[in-house]
Amino acid sequence: MADQNVLIPVKLDAFIFNKPVCDSDKDKVKIAPITQPNYSFLRLGDGYLQADIMHYADLHNAWPAWKNSRFTDLGTGEPFRKRQGVYLHWTMPLVYRSGITDTKPKASGVSGKLAGVTSANQDETTPQFPNAPARWLVIRKINDLASVQPEEARNRVKKVTCWVVESDRRWKMEELDDDIDLQVDVSPFIFGTANDDPDVPKVPLDDQAEAFIGKKTPLQDWTEEGESKARVDLKLLSSSNQLFPDYQPHCSNVFSMVDNFEYAPGQYLTKVDASYYVIGWNWRLEKDLFYVEEGNQTPRRDKLSNLKMEIKGSEKNADKDVTEDMKTWLNSPKGTRSVCHGTIYNVKWNSEEAPANVPGDDYARLVNGTLPVAVGTTPLDALTTYAEAHKDIEKNPTIKRLEIIISKLEKFLLIKDDGVETQFEAKDLLYNWNYSRFEGGQRYYAAGGDDKPGSGAGLPETALTDLSELNRHQALFDALSRRVKQLRWRMFSEWWKYCILGEHPKDDSTDKTREIVEQLDILIKDLEDQALLVHAKIQDLTAANKNFLPGSRPTYYQQRDPTLLVGGVKSGWQPDYLETLKFRLDSQVQGSDTPFSLIGGEDWSDSIDQIEKVIPDLSKSMKGLINEFVLLETTRVKDPKNSIAKQSPLYHDQLEIDQDDNKQPILGPWRDLWNDTQPWFPLFLEWEVEYAHLDYEKFWTLKQHDKTHAEPNTIHYVIKEGVDIQQELGSIALEDRDYRRLSGRVLVLPQPSFSLEAKIRQFFDDTPALPPDTGLLDGDKDFINNKLRQLGFISGPLAGFSSHLVTLEQGNHVKPILKKPDTGELIVVPEALREKAGLDGGRLAKIGIESDVTPYGTSKKEPSNGVSIFKPVAHGQFKFTKLNIIDKFGQTITAIDPRPSKKPNKIWPCISDWYKPHPRPDFPNQPNVIQGDEDYPTRCEYIQVPPTIHQPCRLNGAFLVPQVGKKEAEKPPVEMVSGVFENPEIPGDPEEPGNPERPRPPPPPGPPFWRTTNEWDKPVWGWVVVNYANSGVQVFLPDGTFYREIRLGDASQGSVTSPAWLPFKKPKDPNFGNTYEMQQLSLLVGKLGCDKYLTEFVGMINSATVQLQAPPSAYSEFTSSLIGRPLALVNMGWSLELAANELSSQLVGDLTPEKWLLPGPTPKPGDPKIPRPTYQFEVKLGDKQRGFDGLIGYFQGKPSTECKFGDALHLDKFYSHYSGNDLRGPDLGKEEYKFLNIIDKGNYPVFESHYIPPESKSATAYETAYNAELSKHTFGALIDPFSPIHAYSGILPVREIVLPNWQWQTAIEKMKAFFHAGPVLIVQDVPDFDVKKELTANTPVKKVLKKDKNEIGVQLPSVSGDQWTWLQPYLPETKSEPKPGDPTLAENPICPPPPPDDLNEPKESYMGLAIDALDMQSRLEEGPYTAIEGYLQLADAPPQQES
Repeated sequence: MADQNVLIPVKLDAFIFNKPVCDSDKDKVKIAPITQPNYSFLRLGDGYLQADIMHYADLHNAWPAWKNSRFTDLGTGEPFRKRQGVYLHWTMPLVYRSGITDTKPKASGVSGKLAGVTSANQDETTPQFPNAPARWLVIRKINDLASVQPEEARNRVKKVTCWVVESDRRWKMEELDDDIDLQVDVSPFIFGTANDDPDVPKVPLDDQAEAFIGKKTPLQDWTEEGESKARVDLKLLSSSNQLFPDYQPHCSNVFSMVDNFEYAPGQYLTKVDASYYVIGWNWRLEKDLFYVEEGNQTPRRDKLSNLKMEIKGSEKNADKDVTEDMKTWLNSPKGTRSVCHGTIYNVKWNSEEAPANVPGDDYARLVNGTLPVAVGTTPLDALTTYAEAHKDIEKNPTIKRLEIIISKLEKFLLIKDDGVETQFEAKDLLYNWNYSRFEGGQRYYAAGGDDKPGSGAGLPETALTDLSELNRHQALFDALSRRVKQLRWRMFSEWWKYCILGEHPKDDSTDKTREIVEQLDILIKDLEDQALLVHAKIQDLTAANKNFLPGSRPTYYQQRDPTLLVGGVKSGWQPDYLETLKFRLDSQVQGSDTPFSLIGGEDWSDSIDQIEKVIPDLSKSMKGLINEFVLLETTRVKDPKNSIAKQSPLYHDQLEIDQDDNKQPILGPWRDLWNDTQPWFPLFLEWEVEYAHLDYEKFWTLKQHDKTHAEPNTIHYVIKEGVDIQQELGSIALEDRDYRRLSGRVLVLPQPSFSLEAKIRQFFDDTPALPPDTGLLDGDKDFINNKLRQLGFISGPLAGFSSHLVTLEQGNHVKPILKKPDTGELIVVPEALREKAGLDGGRLAKIGIESDVTPYGTSKKEPSNGVSIFKPVAHGQFKFTKLNIIDKFGQTITAIDPRPSKKPNKIWPCISDWYKPHPRPDFPNQPNVIQGDEDYPTRCEYIQVPPTIHQPCRLNGAFLVPQVGKKEAEKPPVEMVSGVFENPEIPGDPEEPGNPERPRPPPPPGPPFWRTTNEWDKPVWGWVVVNYANSGVQVFLPDGTFYREIRLGDASQGSVTSPAWLPFKKPKDPNFGNTYEMQQLSLLVGKLGCDKYLTEFVGMINSATVQLQAPPSAYSEFTSSLIGRPLALVNMGWSLELAANELSSQLVGDLTPEKWLLPGPTPKPGDPKIPRPTYQFEVKLGDKQRGFDGLIGYFQGKPSTECKFGDALHLDKFYSHYSGNDLRGPDLGKEEYKFLNIIDKGNYPVFESHYIPPESKSATAYETAYNAELSKHTFGALIDPFSPIHAYSGILPVREIVLPNWQWQTAIEKMKAFFHAGPVLIVQDVPDFDVKKELTANTPVKKVLKKDKNEIGVQLPSVSGDQWTWLQPYLPETKSEPKPGDPTLAENPICPPPPPDDLNEPKESYMGLAIDALDMQSRLEEGPYTAIEGYLQLADAPPQQES
């Protein structure tokens, strides 16, 4: 049992190619002429070099057949008869496309953390891909000789015919016979040279265009020649052509074959019914998928788990599902063989007729009829847009209902509960998926602290210092890594731009290139050396502190290319393609109990004998499979229930496609039957758009779109109100407008449709009780689960859209570095050297793997309309000028007729909200676009691209604390890291556009006033609680100590500010007056003393409190929760950071762009600074409609140079989304505000992007520069401590910052719940003051229980004496005054002292008194009575009996 082979299923498809198929018309599928990869573009000389070896399909003359170069020899006008027939293609399973990262040590000793940073000679992430089967036995079995036409051929054609395809056979051009068709009989293939095997011949790069693979031989003429013939190491991804394994014209006689039915020289069958079977294997044992090296004791079940394979009939090869023999086989570590197999039954060939069913024609009519095209930010966004647009016009009731359900479920697919705020957050989360993510770097955290995880609390001061130092160095190292990566690509860019000039470039080009690459070489070397020193420091710090654990810094983002979706067109990938692959063992083959009974006749004898002769080691498995092939041709065998012993092949089945009214399954056709149907397998899309750039200042503005109460508003860039694009552009000649044509190719992968199904099923699984506002009807859940697969669509990004706008191209191109497939080692291609230009092996080696995109160089024309084609930020509109859907056999759907026309047809896409143009100002039914359509003015063919930065960036947000007060921050940081000092002699950085030399770094600036908080810092500088009982606010110190109360008085009195600290004592800390928090809080209290200011401030808070989401349940445990919601005062800073230096145009001869992202390089000392226009981006902080946002309001911060200790904010104005007007009735009118500014478009903060170059900076200096950028946009914010603060930019995902829980828990726990009360009349005087009972800020207020027998408590109605204590003021005879030497009266304080009463002890002292409940009975006690005023305090400590 242990020697059984693994039988792997493959999907086999058969395509009919003849004249009727090739003939077409406007609304039918076209047959694309064969366009093979042109490996001549790999040649580095004579100007052959191109960014993509693949041409786009030329469909101008694709029909009728006599014009198509695939069908007709255009030189003679005669059809290619040998090309007509049945084209077979087998889709390789996922297991051959999936790489496994090798865990063996690499050849180089470079640390993984430094690979690609300090060294470029190795890619340690190289996955290992298995070899594909290199031998394929193809069997054709004629079902009935009576079906053969012409009749005279019936006696000359065999019923069974076999061929062997040698997929790895390599040919040179001169070795091919004259009758070999280069487009059908062989396939062009790159034969890599990164191989140390001396027995493998090297192929020069210039000869790659003349290298081919593939061979087809009749079985009776074939013998295994092995290494005696030239071979390639065949892996699916070893070719530079992404389409190679799946696009039939690119893999002829490798993974496909044509049967042209030639039964005699020049004689062809015109009609026949046949079935086909393919069997694949690896002739080299060591290349087999299940080959095991000697000494490897890994059980087979573990290998199968890694390969995502399971025995058919089992679930993950579980012991409970398999037989005892299978358990033995699974537990064995021995190697075995794998055999691939696939079949297609009942293929009908007729040279004069097309197949009865051609799905491609149906889809072509659909695409050219209803134009089911959608554009969105993601596949899900595009799909829901499509579903929403088509739900009212879809005729198929099943598809229509599916589209309606999907449009309702969009916002629920990422959430699990039914809270309204959570749904709004899901909308924002969906918005965040519009962006690609890029690593933001590492940040370390302390583990094992006390009850504040990650806060660092409880660690000694030395450990916190080390943690700060570690994070400073890690931030610098990450910046160095990104910079080195960018410069490596710059080296590749210079090499590419030089190579496309040809073999004999001008001397000035050579000299210029040599100068630049020499500068790059030195700069990369310096950065590598710096990175090594910084990394050594990181290793020292982590080794000394084992409890420092790595985390991640915020991610960088870049807007994704728009996603295109074509609805109604089904994917060709099998629905179970991404699932665990179900294989069989020899014993499971149907009919294996009576082996070979069906293939023992005369028809099979020659073929079986030859198989036993030439493939003896696999003949048993092959004969069993062939016997099953014959058995299942006439017998539709289904898998037996509850038995794994016998299993039919994977594709010998029917998938459930629907359910009837009784919920019984409706099955689709058998997957191994041809069903008189031409296959349809869309493999890629080719697109072209016309992009029009719209001036940033003239056309664009950031605007908030208000939606219904059930939908959150969006912050989005739109065309300015009142601006009509057509009118604005009317005065500009067409040739002078900023228009460009962009094009690209999109692979159709199986993931989008399958991931949608997974998301929907997961949503229903995780949400047993559906939210009431989904809008779903009864039965919708079962309906979409059962019928979702009927919703066909294909999608993919418009890959390359953004790259073109920054003068880069994507595609398969030659690279100067090759990667060894076994070790990942990178070596320089000898032909790539250009030593005259300074591009020697050492410098080319510095490129590493940074060569994915190519620069324009001189491959594109210089602009002729006076504007640069380089767009660091895109903002415009585009329309489709070409959209072709091409399947794996070359069948093509053209959404736009490719033939020249004065009035070509147009695509009217469904456009998602992100890309949808808004109405024209004076024509609300017409879109505001570049050019309207005369016939259909209300339709929209343009997709609007809002401002989009074309490189990774992020919106930084952080809580801040002041630097001042720290002695080490009083002077500029000059300490460098491990001897790395600024070097003014480092040569120029060519990344700086228009600057031949990198300027000397400016002297280090003074420290900014602010710095970002560490996890253990406390950014809160005060607390504010609205005291509703007294119509005022209570202000607390950061630790929760009560400071002051400001109450609203009557019209004559205005606001009333209570004395500091009362009813408690001044804090004992003698330095409290020297803190920034105390000083800033004192200034704010002074402002709140203004009646108008306080009224507007309290109105803002009251309005916000209504909108905010409920605090966490833990807050209800604190006594202060009974009085009012505590709000925190914090300082925060924001900045817009680029991950790497600003991109520059890579087109030789390009003009200066209209705007830049950075203000320009710093000039040399003495040189004038030439300003250049930069992009200014607005950012909205907080949002009124989103209750989960915690921003109440903010004060604008002062410039860092104007900040003083305790005075860093402009307190004269405060900004908020909320105001008292929100709570006023419509009949009361709106109040005018003097101090409160409502946040709107006119006062959004404006940001300019920045980049911090890490060259020659110490870790401290880099952190200082980072803090300096944050200090440019600072705010003193009043926030809900329980909710995050959000920043909305319209160009990046929503950014949020939030206080950790421990920051508010300790402060709120200390806050006292009390309010002013009185005057109250009591029947006797209060007791004398007892100094032992005096209230202080740090002692809890206990409930007073014991009273003297003659003492009467303070009697209050409706107040329970069990919970409250009366706080009574007293005026003791003596009070202490500040004495000389008090730090608050130092001669040179850090800052001006606050008002004297803030520093002095309050004159009054308070003591707690008991409270008696007052009933309604009249007692008429004797006088005199006493009137008192004081405070009611909620007891925050258990009562204590007095002695």
